[in-house]
Amino acid sequence: VYCAMSGNMEDLMQNMMTQDQMVELNMQVTLDMYTRMQLQCFDKCILNYREGELSSGERVCAERCVNKFIETSKKVGAKMQGQGGQ
Repeated sequence: VYCAMSGNMEDLMQNMMTQDQMVELNMQVTLDMYTRMQLQCFDKCILNYREGELSSGERVCAERCVNKFIETSKKVGAKMQGQGGQ
């Protein structure tokens, strides 16, 4: 009986570590996505970074860029989840 309980506890601990690792991986993926989005949208949209504020064109470009990046990421994530279940 003790061995069976010990085995269940080991399984529980492995599952908990796996969940912690998944949370850590999710955080890393989110940070990577944010960094890539920031770099790409800045390079594409910010033309004059010597001024303290964005021009209206830069602001519109950045908003569109961020929205496209997020929507694309959602679609890719959904596609990957769909393939993962197959």
